Amino acid sequence: MSWHLEDAERILRELAGPDVTDPEADAKARKRARIVDAATALFIERGYRKSTIDEVAERAGVAKGTVYLYFKNKVDLLVTAAAREKLRFLGRIKPLYTEDLPAGVRLKRWLVAVFVLAHEMPLASRLMQEPSVLLQIQDEMPKEVLSQGEQHRDDFLAHLIDEAAGDHRWNEVELRDRVKVLGGLTYFSSLVGDERVRRGLSLERYATILADLLIDGLGRDGRGREEK
Repeated sequence: MSWHLEDAERILRELAGPDVTDPEADAKARKRARIVDAATALFIERGYRKSTIDEVAERAGVAKGTVYLYFKNKVDLLVTAAAREKLRFLGRIKPLYTEDLPAGVRLKRWLVAVFVLAHEMPLASRLMQEPSVLLQIQDEMPKEVLSQGEQHRDDFLAHLIDEAAGDHRWNEVELRDRVKVLGGLTYFSSLVGDERVRRGLSLERYATILADLLIDGLGRDGRGREEK
């Protein structure tokens, strides 16, 4: 399994492209970064669907054709922008990979991070305002990009769930089914951001209680009362 922090960082850096904070970054890398900055700002302000490559080019101060020299299409731009944003917040999830913490604690912190960080990251927060659009965007993304990130996340969750559940009787398929359910909760982040859902609870308080309710039940066999 590949689920260490270094793996997550490597994947994100590959997607984000050259680091322009490096003094040795060349003019091409800086121009690419300027295009990503312009696209990110537009995606946050207007939404992904309403933003166009023409507008990205105008804001970046380059020709439309120049954008296509660096990016295949708008989805490619979004993948890069999202990876750069996640890199900036990577330090916030570092404790999740600290193995001296119990797996159950790390799982809870992962769930809290899913709901809380998503609303603190401007681009992610804007995308979550239209969950159906977000799912459509994923359909447009290159399959290898999606599978790379999902595989890392799923392996990480499988490791934690397996350890946190203790002496369980799940086979590999049953374990992976639980991974799919927990991973799927990321799509509910937008709902948790709504105060009507939280009913007076802060976002972090709501996410913490939700994590407690979900993770503390991992040790049960989950077969239901009808099976004796």
